[in-house]
Amino acid sequence: MSTVPTDEQAARNVAANLKDILDERQISRRQLARLTGDDHMTINRLCTAETQPTIGVLTRVADALQTSIDRLTAPPREEISAHRA
Repeated sequence: MSTVPTDEQAARNVAANLKDILDERQISRRQLARLTGDDHMTINRLCTAETQPTIGVLTRVADALQTSIDRLTAPPREEISAHRA
């Protein structure tokens, strides 16, 4: 049985996953903003969990990074590992 994350936890999941993906691909927040057409502050707010991402922003980010919305919103990998231990 899975639990549905709160809005704050979902925002933290997106922030953690987005930072991991950007690090993996060596893409800056400014570069991502250019790729999505969103302003730099929108991307900064996503990376710091200061805002609840809209489906439109998530879609643009996922498309720009060639990943899925599921990867962006899933519990971060380290959280999954901690729950299994």
